[in-house]
Amino acid sequence: MKIGKLDRRHNGHKQFKYYVRFLTFEMEQFFAVRNWCWQTWGPSAELDTIRYLNNGNDLKWAWICDQYTTKIYLASDTEYQWFVLKWK
Repeated sequence: MKIGKLDRRHNGHKQFKYYVRFLTFEMEQFFAVRNWCWQTWGPSAELDTIRYLNNGNDLKWAWICDQYTTKIYLASDTEYQWFVLKWK
């Protein structure tokens, strides 16, 4: 698991500030973190589908899981700090 900061090179950089990247062998941890995010901040959606939601700009977190990458996105420093307290 690697935590990084988003910039213009990354998808979702306008809405989210941080990402957590998981490698293929870390999928169990990805599912555990995603479930924790759901319980902590409520429902969200995959990054590619957020634009279709009415409240998409208000989401505190999102995720992407495809053939290229597996990431969880965090909206602000507040979510980042909660994440670090729990998972680091």
